[in-house]
This record gives sequence, structure tokens and C-alpha cells, in this order.
Amino acid sequence: MSRLRRSVVILVFGLSLALALTSALSACGGSSEPTSTPTAEVVGDIKRHSFGDGKTVDLPKEWTVLALDDQLFENLSSGATVAIDDFADSFGGEQGLKRLLQQGTKLLAIDQSSLNQSGGTTNISIASQELNDDLSLENYYRLNVSQIESLGLRILDDFSLEVGDKKTRYLRAALESNGLAINSQQYYWSEGDKVWVVTLTHLAADATEFRTLGEQIVESIR
Repeated sequence: MSRLRRSVVILVFGLSLALALTSALSACGGSSEPTSTPTAEVVGDIKRHSFGDGKTVDLPKEWTVLALDDQLFENLSSGATVAIDDFADSFGGEQGLKRLLQQGTKLLAIDQSSLNQSGGTTNISIASQELNDDLSLENYYRLNVSQIESLGLRILDDFSLEVGDKKTRYLRAALESNGLAINSQQYYWSEGDKVWVVTLTHLAADATEFRTLGEQIVESIR
């Protein structure tokens, strides 16, 4: 498998989990606001990105935030040997996929250097959605686990985890595609009537390294 193909597979895997979050909540009557374009400033060795709800997150400064626009989907389609349409069909076609991604995802970023180092692009998404009165964080979490399993992913870890001042639910899921082993680590927590979810997707061999990075990123969100 080419490095470009690996890059697309890992990014699409990360997108599928972010979209599962939005589609799960939509089925229960929850809502999310349209995503605005993040802004950033360099602070030492990190880049601080401002995004929805006045929040900021610290990412490695070499990471690139992607605009959630038509160009993103064109790039995915041109880089994939499996049509992006097959992936989009799971979320109501291409327009449905775009709508879910743009509304549910506040930030999407990739580590472009990982393409050269490991042949796959590490990526992260941050989603925020409003919970309705009948849906608790735990129920939302369990609903999303079901959505993830329905996509053919295997759950490796599932437990509560304190990250800084956040009491999160932690999930690690795995997928093997054409000999490529991929992991995705997710952190769920609630603030008021909203749930926040960070999804970090990478090659399975790098799971320990990215568990540390994931916790640093989650702790930095303010």
C-alpha cells in the first residue's frame, strides 16, 4: 500500500469515528452548531488554536488544521483507491457526510510529518454537541460505542479516566484494513449541557506514544 493510500485510509478512519458521534446524537434529538474556522498562535513549542465556544487547544506546531470544505473531500477522493462515495453512503451520501462533519466537528488536524515517518497520517478531531434532557454522558457514550462497533471496529479499551480537571470516558478502537493496523483513541467528557469528544487516530504501533499526547491535548482544552 502506498504512503498516500495509507494516509487517506487513516484519515477516513478518523473521520468515520467523528461522524459516528454526530449521527448517533442526531438520532436522539441532540444538536450541534456549525463549525467556524479555527485561528492559531504559536506559543513556545506548541500552536494554540481557538475554535468553537471560545475554546482553545494546544497542538504540536507542525500539525496542520484542515478546513472542513469541499476541497477536503476532493483531496480525499483523489488520494483514495476506494471511492469516498462508498464511505459517504454510510452517512446519507456525500452531502449528508459534509453536513454532519461540518456541524459536529469543531477542529480537524493532521500531522503531515507522520506521512514521511510511518507511511500514515496521524489525525485528530474535536467535536462538541448539545445533549438533550433525556441523554446523559454515559448513555451518549454507550450509544456511540454501538455505532463504532456497527462500523466493524474492535473495542480494545473502555474505562473512566481523569485527565487534569476532566473526568472522561476513554475508548480505544482498532481496525485492520489491507494489512494496515489502525488505532483510534477517544476521550469523552461533559461541560454543562454539552459533550466534548477528542478523537486521535494513528497507526496501532504508536498507541503508547499517542496515549500520552492525547492526554496532553485533552488537558490543554480550555
